[in-house]
Amino acid sequence: MNQRLLALVIGSVVALPAAPILAEGPTVYGRLDVAQTYVDDDANDDKLWAVDSYSSRLGIKGELETDSDLTIVYQYELEIDPEEETLNSSDDENFLRARDQFVGLQSNFGLLRIGRMETPLKDSQGKVDIFNDHEADFKNYFAGENGENRFGNSVNYTSPEFGPLTAQVAVIQGEDPTGEDNGFADGISTSLAFTQDNIYAAFGVDQEVDGWDLYRLTGIATLGDFGAGALYQMGEESEDSSVEMSGWLINGFYKLENNIFKIQYSQSEEEEDGASVEDVDMIAVGIDHKLSDPTKLYLEYTMVTSDTGTESDRNVLAGGIQHNF
Repeated sequence: MNQRLLALVIGSVVALPAAPILAEGPTVYGRLDVAQTYVDDDANDDKLWAVDSYSSRLGIKGELETDSDLTIVYQYELEIDPEEETLNSSDDENFLRARDQFVGLQSNFGLLRIGRMETPLKDSQGKVDIFNDHEADFKNYFAGENGENRFGNSVNYTSPEFGPLTAQVAVIQGEDPTGEDNGFADGISTSLAFTQDNIYAAFGVDQEVDGWDLYRLTGIATLGDFGAGALYQMGEESEDSSVEMSGWLINGFYKLENNIFKIQYSQSEEEEDGASVEDVDMIAVGIDHKLSDPTKLYLEYTMVTSDTGTESDRNVLAGGIQHNF
């Protein structure tokens, strides 16, 4: 390289804006959660042993500080399924599924993200579901719309903390150029959360999100080694108010040395013109045994009764291991 070209290159680099300063990351993280299960399902006349993955995942996340009091935040997370051999298996279960994937800006004004994220209503549940991502997760059995949505066409704003309060709002675009859902805010999800000491409470609202208008109230309390939670949700289809759903859950847990004993009960119903379309009751019990900070063993039993005009039972026994890294 001759001297004139070298000088030009150096001058160009010096003239560039200051590069962001690495604050944290990128961090590679993940979870492997695999269980041996036995399923007895009346509806499908199934009695089988199976190995199941409960939302195993792999992701990368991090932060970048800039010279303008802004922090760039990013996350790209995929659900992985150790059971599946190929990217698209013959039973329509994919080896990879999209989870939270976004980039955003954070400062004293709050956090603004764009990409694929949980809705504020979904996020408002906090850690109330003590069987989250497992067989007894209420999203698997709430009749009607469960409200557990994650969209890739959303813009999410999270406020700074105002004492114990934090607010969220997300706008979700339908991205349908040939239909009516082509605006900036075809769906709106909001939440307000209260966190103080050992108390958590939140209220979330979905308006025209995935075709439903939903309202969710969540509460969690812990006292020493005991804890309890409750969630109530109700709503109706956005275009047909004659189709309604309601559901609730309660649970409790007790910590004893390296073990957590837990129990959860939920009930939900979908109605059309005031008549029941589906009624679902679920009860689950389980024990977690902590081997180390990132690893636990668990044993869980879930019993579900569904009534859609014909009553059927589903019983699932699962014993597995969860490792976070």
